[in-house]
Amino acid sequence: MTKVMFLCTGNTCRSQMAEGFARELGKGLIEPYSARPGMR
Repeated sequence: MTKVMFLCTGNTCRSQMAEGFARELGKGLIEPYSARPGMR
């Protein structure tokens, strides 16, 4: 399984949305994660 990291530096919601779409559309193919710089 391929791991994919979505990184968003501006809008804090974009990476989570991309992760959700990837998780739903790529079931069994990819392992998505989301993050943003400075995330704690």
